[in-house]
Amino acid sequence: MPSDLIETRLAQISDRIRKGRENKHLTLAELGQRSGVAPSTIQKIENRQMTPSIVVILKIAAGLGLEGGDLIAPPEPSPLDICLQRTGQHATIVVSKELKFEKLSAEILGSELECWRLVIAAGHEVKLSVPQALHELIMFCERGQVELEFAAQQVYRLRAGDTLHCRSQVIQRIANYGNVEAALTMSGRFHDSAHAAFTAELNGRSARSQRREPNRRAFKGQPVTKKPGPEIGPHAQDVVD
Repeated sequence: MPSDLIETRLAQISDRIRKGRENKHLTLAELGQRSGVAPSTIQKIENRQMTPSIVVILKIAAGLGLEGGDLIAPPEPSPLDICLQRTGQHATIVVSKELKFEKLSAEILGSELECWRLVIAAGHEVKLSVPQALHELIMFCERGQVELEFAAQQVYRLRAGDTLHCRSQVIQRIANYGNVEAALTMSGRFHDSAHAAFTAELNGRSARSQRREPNRRAFKGQPVTKKPGPEIGPHAQDVVD
């Protein structure tokens, strides 16, 4: 399992422990007494400050009156047609301090649609060693500016409020050459497991991209080193050959 997905599963375990304790109206001390796990350890697990062993998970599950699998198993797709997720309930994958993903869509049985928010720090570039195929997506730049490079060196720069609708494209690079943090929402249909491969690739390379390719990355306040592609929206320019 890719390391970013492991981190997501660990976060889900921590969240299930906290919610299970709160649903039973137990304090940390009470759950500690029931499970035989120190309250300070439970608190660190709930706050993602500690990775629990399988033995600790089983003990906490017993203290909650649950099976260990209830805390470990990934969430089953919802059989309902409507699934509401409040702020703070979305799965978040923190790839590095410069890059994170937030899954805005829920796991609804039979649904082919997904929605992700990508937040990328100013002056940061991610180049994928294995470009990822996209089925059909609508991308919306929430804030800042994001540059996207597809196959055949098709480069597009989106500013806040701009959208890009693409179909059957292969993405190779994502960059934020602005001076502020950027956020990009991607909604649509991904190829099977494409989002897992996509985020796993980013997890392995994004933290190293600045050190490996310092001449390719635009630093804060400096112009883009690549020839810019067409900009979408009111700032449209001619394509630079």
